[in-house]
Amino acid sequence: MNLPHSLLKYQAVSPEEKDRRLIKGATGTFYDVFNFRPWMISLHDIATSLSKKCRWNGMINIEGIFTIAQHSVYVSRTMGRDPYYRLMGLLHDASEGPMVDMITPMKRALPDFVNVEDYVQAMIYSHFDLSITPEMDKALHAADRLCLEWEANQFDRAWEDMQTDRKIFDVFPEGCLDSAQSKKLFITEFNSIMAEILTR
Repeated sequence: MNLPHSLLKYQAVSPEEKDRRLIKGATGTFYDVFNFRPWMISLHDIATSLSKKCRWNGMINIEGIFTIAQHSVYVSRTMGRDPYYRLMGLLHDASEGPMVDMITPMKRALPDFVNVEDYVQAMIYSHFDLSITPEMDKALHAADRLCLEWEANQFDRAWEDMQTDRKIFDVFPEGCLDSAQSKKLFITEFNSIMAEILTR
């Protein structure tokens, strides 16, 4: 999988500049989001990063955080019984591990960021042998949206055209987990899904 044509300009830099943009993961692996390769992908690095990043840009009135890792597990569990759908749900924000999360208004203003994010996300899906179909993409959109609304109700961020008044901790009663707990939850979920896939 090659870098999108619109991003090839990021390859035309000096070796020194390429060195400066290398990022060291928690496992010690170095990676470059502008030259992302499958061997740079580590579930441990993804889980570590997502378990230390807060949903809603951290703007929720609670003690502690509600992590992207915890959100990802809940999206996975909302995707139904098929383990490939659940794996897609678990990994749908995985690009925010090697990269960062960014609020939607900023993404709209920075198309290059979105293109890199999409490229990294596609590489991660491919690495974990996920071939995304339109049906899977539609199911993900619905599950992610439902979890978003549950979270909005839980964290007092609701808006007028909500489709549900349920709260995320009514559906998944763990409450807010700390970083270590949400990382463990994410990895446990991944292992459970992979065990089902491998024993089919």
